[in-house]
Amino acid sequence: MHHPTDRRFRPDSVLIAVAVVAAALVFGAATGRACAADCNSNGIEDAVELSPGEQIAKLVANDASIDANFGNSVAMDGDTAIIGAWRDDENGSFSGAAYVFRDNGGSWQQVAKLTADDAVENNFFGVSVAISGNTVVVGAYGSADPLSLVGSAYVFREQNNSWQQIAKLTADDGADHDYFGIGSTGGIAITGDMIVIGAVGDQDNGL
Repeated sequence: MHHPTDRRFRPDSVLIAVAVVAAALVFGAATGRACAADCNSNGIEDAVELSPGEQIAKLVANDASIDANFGNSVAMDGDTAIIGAWRDDENGSFSGAAYVFRDNGGSWQQVAKLTADDAVENNFFGVSVAISGNTVVVGAYGSADPLSLVGSAYVFREQNNSWQQIAKLTADDGADHDYFGIGSTGGIAITGDMIVIGAVGDQDNGL
C-alpha cells in the first residue's frame, strides 16, 4: 500500500501544535506579553509574542517501536492527552493506534492504548485525534476500505476507568479517496456532543 504522492493527503503533512522529536512528545508552557507592533519582525502586526516554553514531560509509548510515527497527531484536554501513531502494526502494517496519557500529580502515565474494533492493515488509525472530557475521536482515513481510502472515525469513551469504542462514524456520501478523517490542519474536532470531521479528498464541488 503506497501513500498518496500529493502532500495534502499525507499524514506527515498534518500540522502539529506541539514539538515532536523521534518517538517522544514534548509539552511546553508558553508565556505571553503584550506587543504593540511587529514582535517578530515578520511584517505582520502582532498582539502577543510567545516566549519559549518549559518542558514539563517527555511521553513515550509503553510498547514503543521503530517507525510507529508516535506523535503524528496530538490533542489534549485538562490532564489527559491523546497521541496518534498511525503506523503502529499491532493489527497489521499501518493498522495504527492512539495512546491516552494522564497527568497524575505531576507524573504523566500511559493509561490506555486504543485500536479500532475492526482494525486491519492499512487503516491509518491515529492519523488525527481529538478529545473532549472523557470522549476521544480517532481518524482512520483508510479504514472503510484499505484500497479505496474512503475513511472513517472512531469514538471512544472512558467509563469506569476503561476506554471503550462506542461508535464508528462514516460519511453518508463517502466515496473513494475522500480521506474522511484527515483535514488540511488536523481533520477532527469535538466539543460537547458535536464532532466535526474533515475529508480532505472530497471532490463534490471540484478539486
